[in-house]
Amino acid sequence: EYLFEGQLCDFEDQSSTDEGRQRVDLIARNQMTSGFFPELKREKNIECGYVLIEIKNYSKDIQIPEISQLALRLQKGRGNCGLLIFRHVSDKKKLFENIHDFYNSRAREAIIIPVSDEDMIAMIKLRAADGTGEVDKYLENIFKKITFHR
Repeated sequence: EYLFEGQLCDFEDQSSTDEGRQRVDLIARNQMTSGFFPELKREKNIECGYVLIEIKNYSKDIQIPEISQLALRLQKGRGNCGLLIFRHVSDKKKLFENIHDFYNSRAREAIIIPVSDEDMIAMIKLRAADGTGEVDKYLENIFKKITFHR
């Protein structure tokens, strides 16, 4: 919560969706009017009233099933932005390709932002030093890598 304090609030853990048929690790409400999350709606047409967060404590790389699990929960009215938090990935290029394919398959109206432990540590350091602005830039950089497939 510290990382997104002032941006995301009302975190709920192990929240049921779709009348209890599915679960998501965390749901957070976007309370900002500026910054990365509101800009998704304003500039990229991605609804972001809520951010759905899946946390994977795996030693193996994130694959398509983990991406699909979160992708199935993203929808208009609930939120089309998901954070996929995980330990490590050995093939970041492959992960970004898979998420890029998802982004295109959803007509660029939904996005999953992959966040490794390394990313989390970097963003926490940025947050401690400079506040939310640098964290927003970091997330935007991840977004660009996915959408422009670099």
